[in-house]
Amino acid sequence: MQAIFRQALVVCIWSLILISSAFGQVLTEEFRLTDAVVCKSVKGLRDYERLDPPELTTYDKLIVYTEPSGYATRMVDRQRKAAFIQNAVLRAKGLKKPIFERKELYRFEPEVKADGDLFYLSASIGFKNLPPGEYTLELETVDLASSPEQKVAQTIQFRIIPATDDQEHGAEKQALKHKK
Repeated sequence: MQAIFRQALVVCIWSLILISSAFGQVLTEEFRLTDAVVCKSVKGLRDYERLDPPELTTYDKLIVYTEPSGYATRMVDRQRKAAFIQNAVLRAKGLKKPIFERKELYRFEPEVKADGDLFYLSASIGFKNLPPGEYTLELETVDLASSPEQKVAQTIQFRIIPATDDQEHGAEKQALKHKK
């Protein structure tokens, strides 16, 4: 009797694996992200320059670096892929009403060769016309390949500071260059 039960259990487990493969989804551990890092620049995987303190002018872009793990994959055109989107909500520090909301700020669908492949997500957003002050960016990363979709929200605190005269003149020159 125990042998029959064990055999039935093995058949059920293999059936679930085959069914999930048939639908193109490969299940993994819980979806997580490393702590968000505000950067001056990002060149590649774990190759970034941290912006510390996280202060920028309205002429700069806020760049946020993070690495996912425990993500799901699915088969797309005979390729195993992960799929992520990042949504953003910006608020002035201490206020509930959003100043800015953007769905699909960033979309990334990398091909995955092996379980646990490492890659990074780098969201970049500009804040022209925002006055100097302290702000909170809520960055929600969604694992689209998981079913149901898994989400991780991160809160990034940063400050917008007044631009120097050099930065203002550089931005004016850049704007004139693009008008020609």
